[in-house]
Amino acid sequence: MLRVYLAALAVVFALGSPGFGQEPSPAQPPPSAKVAPDAKEPAGESNTGTGQSDASPPVRQEHLIYLPFNKLRDVFEDEDSSIVLPYAQFLEMWNRLVQPDPPPIQPPVNGVITRADYVGSVRGELVYFDATLDVEVLSGQWAQLPVEFGGAAIGSAKADDEAVLLRGIGQGRYELLVHGQGKHQVKLSLVTAVKSATEGRSFTVACPAVGVSNLELEIPEKDLAVQVAPHRTSELHSEKDATRLRAVLGSTNQFTVSWQPKSGGTDQAAGLANVADMIAVDVGDGVVHTHAVFDYQILRGSLGEMVVEVPADERLLDVQAPGVRDWQTETAGDRQRVKVRLHAPVTEKVRLELRTETPISEKAFQVGHVRAIGAARESGILAVRSAEDVGLEFVVRESLTRIDAADAPEPLRKPQSTFFKFFTPDHNLSVVASAMKPRIVVDSQLSVLLDKTRLTTRGEFRYQVSRSGIFSLAFRLPAGFQVDDVRTESMERFEVTSAAGDQTLTVYFTKKLLGNLAVTVTAGQSRDKPAGELALPLLEPLSATREQGLIAVIAPESLEVKTDSARLQAARAATPEELASKGFQPQVPAGSALAAAFSFVTRPVAVVHSITERPRRTVAAVGTVANVKEDVVQVTTTFRYQIQFAGADTFRIAVPASASDRLQIEGDGIKERRKAAQPAADGTVEWTIVLHSEALGPVTLAATYDQKLSIPDQGAKFELQPVRVLDVDRETGEIAVHKDRALSVEAAPAGLEELDPREVSQPTGAAQPYLAYRYYQHPARLALRITKHELQDVVKTVVRCAYVEAVVTEEGPMTVRARYDLKSSERQRLAVTLRDPRILGITVAGQTVAPEKAPTAAGSSPEDKTYFINVARTADSDEPFQIAAVFETPRPEKSLQVTDLLRLPLPRFDEGVKFQKVYVRLWVPEDYRLVGDPEGFTSHIGVGLWDSRAITRAADNPDGWFPKDTSSFDFQVGGTTYLFSSLTGPTELKIDYWHIPTMTVIAGLAALAAGAVLLRFSLETKVLAVFTLALLVLFGGLFSPSFVYSWLLAARLGIAGVVALWLVVWLLHVRRTGGIVPAIAAPNAASPVAESANPSAGATDEPERGQP
Repeated sequence: MLRVYLAALAVVFALGSPGFGQEPSPAQPPPSAKVAPDAKEPAGESNTGTGQSDASPPVRQEHLIYLPFNKLRDVFEDEDSSIVLPYAQFLEMWNRLVQPDPPPIQPPVNGVITRADYVGSVRGELVYFDATLDVEVLSGQWAQLPVEFGGAAIGSAKADDEAVLLRGIGQGRYELLVHGQGKHQVKLSLVTAVKSATEGRSFTVACPAVGVSNLELEIPEKDLAVQVAPHRTSELHSEKDATRLRAVLGSTNQFTVSWQPKSGGTDQAAGLANVADMIAVDVGDGVVHTHAVFDYQILRGSLGEMVVEVPADERLLDVQAPGVRDWQTETAGDRQRVKVRLHAPVTEKVRLELRTETPISEKAFQVGHVRAIGAARESGILAVRSAEDVGLEFVVRESLTRIDAADAPEPLRKPQSTFFKFFTPDHNLSVVASAMKPRIVVDSQLSVLLDKTRLTTRGEFRYQVSRSGIFSLAFRLPAGFQVDDVRTESMERFEVTSAAGDQTLTVYFTKKLLGNLAVTVTAGQSRDKPAGELALPLLEPLSATREQGLIAVIAPESLEVKTDSARLQAARAATPEELASKGFQPQVPAGSALAAAFSFVTRPVAVVHSITERPRRTVAAVGTVANVKEDVVQVTTTFRYQIQFAGADTFRIAVPASASDRLQIEGDGIKERRKAAQPAADGTVEWTIVLHSEALGPVTLAATYDQKLSIPDQGAKFELQPVRVLDVDRETGEIAVHKDRALSVEAAPAGLEELDPREVSQPTGAAQPYLAYRYYQHPARLALRITKHELQDVVKTVVRCAYVEAVVTEEGPMTVRARYDLKSSERQRLAVTLRDPRILGITVAGQTVAPEKAPTAAGSSPEDKTYFINVARTADSDEPFQIAAVFETPRPEKSLQVTDLLRLPLPRFDEGVKFQKVYVRLWVPEDYRLVGDPEGFTSHIGVGLWDSRAITRAADNPDGWFPKDTSSFDFQVGGTTYLFSSLTGPTELKIDYWHIPTMTVIAGLAALAAGAVLLRFSLETKVLAVFTLALLVLFGGLFSPSFVYSWLLAARLGIAGVVALWLVVWLLHVRRTGGIVPAIAAPNAASPVAESANPSAGATDEPERGQP
């Protein structure tokens, strides 16, 4: 078979050669291959190349042509046929097929500038350059070489031949157009300007980046310091009247040359200038610091040096000026002169800055007396500023005018500065400096805490220290008080000293403090008796310039505090609102209250109080709950005491004698329970409860007992007498009655006020009471007549339609939104159970509600959580309303697998809740498919030829059941949607899922395998197998259509592959046999028809010549 293919290949190449009457065209040189020695070039062939050294002779053309004949097809199909071809010719044709000619190697660029030489000279304010550029072109095409010279102008451009053109392409940008392979030279004439500054003269020239760049420059000045940037290597020669520079620049896109006279030169410049002064004088920290700025404006000539006079007693700290060479000082009488020399004379303007320092004198001293020498006119601004701890007094002021800060220059505008303006350097300003004492302003917040056994005073002091810093603070303590705590920042220690009956607290700091400071001091003293007369012990800050403050008196509720207004000194009464408006919020302990408040603005302050103890006051709220059942009445009484002013540890109650023996009393901290030996005259038994310690504030106790009950047909009577509390100032009570559903209760109250069950103030249990009453005094009784009935349960809640939507992601929990349209006779709450939820929100009738945790039903999964939903509403019970809940519930597995069972737990209500219709919509990732029908649900998924996720039209559209504003939550969906419905209330949806690519591969390979197996059988077998498989699929689709159709859809590619495979095999068979036979069989299978037609043919018969 290989020989047939090689023969066909040879014929194809032969037919592709030039035919008769066609001139052979030059061919590309063949790849290097060994050709047989007898393969010679045809005569008359010649080299038609361009004559270059790398040209190769053209490929020999083939002159032999194989002409087709009438049985050429049979020859190619015969495996024994062959074509004779010279090996050299075959090798050449094979190499041309498998080894194409390599592309020619191109240079990376068309041209390059190899060298640049710049020769120039400075002529006045211009620099002239002769730039020589060596260019080498690497190809025969035009080379475009961009060059850029920036601000330098090109005067002329010359080349050694006519193959170079100069083209302008932008501001300072040019392009060299060079034609012809080889080397070329371009000469350009450049000119640029010289810049003059105080630092010297310079110029900058932009240039093309070249591998070799050289610079030669002549400057018509001597004794110069010349700098070149970038600097590689340079050579400087000084001649009689000029300076010559040679430098190697290297690869750069610009170079800069600057020069100035060498230090110590003899250049001198005389000029006339005006001087504007800015003098800043700072007095503080023991020194007088002067910063003087002289702005010279050259009026005539040039200025090479500047001379300034300063007082002789001032130390020169720094001299700054642009292009400064050096500076020297010399004494001139009682002053000293500072001579500043520049590298190069200036002709326009220059700024000189001096900084001096001198100690502060105890006597009057002159400030800001610095001036320029040799100026035509001098004027300026003088600013004097002192530190906060230094006071200045201006004693002498001559030739100075006071100005506002807005008229002063911006650099001089500093806080606490005084500004003057002068127009002559002979001004005089003398001052006297004195140390300033600290100015201390205190905002005091004082609180006094009264107790029966202890007295505590506390002060919060907010200091504002100005002018000068402090290292310590002092306070006056009340006599007999001990310091408990001192708090402030940067505190080192505190000390308490006593002198002449007074105590002084001194607080030391680790550093000098200035500005805002907060100090808190707490001191205490024991008390012998709680009542009596008391002068408030107040902390007092010493050495304060000004003080204002607030006073708060805090006392327990058991103490009554009265102020003696006749003995009130330097203080006035204040309200709690005034204290709060000024930021004073005293710390009030539990059981105490703000008894009095004062404000003051001066010392000394005296406040005297008269303190008396209040008698104990006890208020009791009694709540009685009677739970009537068929065989027993359970009575629970809760006592809520509120004890004020004084503690109590003993409580007494009166219990009906009939229930005294079964009474159980519970509460926190109970030490003893005692029952009286004999009942009282009113038929009650006194009980005494003793606590471990006295209690103040709320105290809760509970008493319970049971009364057995037998209900005959005519009914039973039960009299409820509430437990009465003793030794209280006021008692209020409530009675709530609960009953079983099978019981009927009629009440006859005595001394009771009927109450709406929803208005009961005390807890009565989880359910709403059947009857409720209130009483304020005794006796109070409630007679109950109890009758038993047989009741038939009715459905309380009906869910007309439920719509649950769940979004399933590849990883993470499922997000569920459940919406219900229901009617319910429940007026308070409904219980709903969710599977390990993370609740995002719940709404009832469009209003957001907070779920309440409820006890989990018996037998539930540990992951189930039960919640109460508040359904209280103003509408009637017959009116339907909506409930919407959005929550997240985890999956048993963390991520989706290739295939598994998907479980969606649905919200569950109580067993009595009935559902009319339920729709569940699932969104799964697009790479997954739900397979099968979930139990208890009807699937609304149609299966098409290419899409198994088409939604069939359901009887109802659940998306239209609820308005868009039913839930205010942003419920995001995505993926492939599936819809299921049910007429019951299922608790869980379970359905299989598959990974679509994996499912497609499995089903496709199974179909291909079946098709490959059937390939070896006859057509009748194939038809029978396909027909049988189709019947099985149709029969299975009757029972599980979704499962069957999903796998058929997954196998569609495999089925298409089987059809294509069978079709190809059939076409090959038709091609081999030359006709269509009535059966398709494998290539190696014998045809029974052929055998019957030629029974005498043997297995060794040869086909006819020329037949396949």
